[in-house]
Amino acid sequence: MGIFRRKYWDEERAREVEAYLEIETAHNIARGMPVEEACLAARRKLGNATLIREEIYRMNSIGLLETLWQDLRYGLRVLRKSPGFTLVAVLSLALGMGANTAVFSVVHAVLLRALPYPEPDRLVRVGLWGSLEDVSIPEYDFWKEQSSVFASAAADRGVANRNLVYGGKVEAVAAQTVTA
Repeated sequence: MGIFRRKYWDEERAREVEAYLEIETAHNIARGMPVEEACLAARRKLGNATLIREEIYRMNSIGLLETLWQDLRYGLRVLRKSPGFTLVAVLSLALGMGANTAVFSVVHAVLLRALPYPEPDRLVRVGLWGSLEDVSIPEYDFWKEQSSVFASAAADRGVANRNLVYGGKVEAVAAQTVTA
């Protein structure tokens, strides 16, 4: 691909154009033209050699990639000339990507990843509609014993602060009380 070796490919096209001109000049001389006139006639027949080389290059390259490569090289040159701006730009990108990664990791862990239960898509939460009060233990036991649509059931009391005591130290932690 000519994107990375443009100079090489341009030199090769220049050699091909010169070879064509030599062949055409030789044909003109063989027809009886003087050398100088034969050379000019060959150049007139060919047309603008530079334009032809550029057209061949355009036909043999991918325009989008060529433009992207040129833009990338220009951007790197500009960044090299202003190191202060480069430092601020790189740090801004790093902080933005780091924050984005952290937020997505939390969202993935909390919202997107499946629950660690067999068939998590079959889990349901049951409660009293429109009530702000919790279901009592007797109500939970009744639902668990009388229901034939659930394979199993569990109850929770929500998150509350509890004191955790270990090694003589007491620490407040958020805990959720649940049944087995």
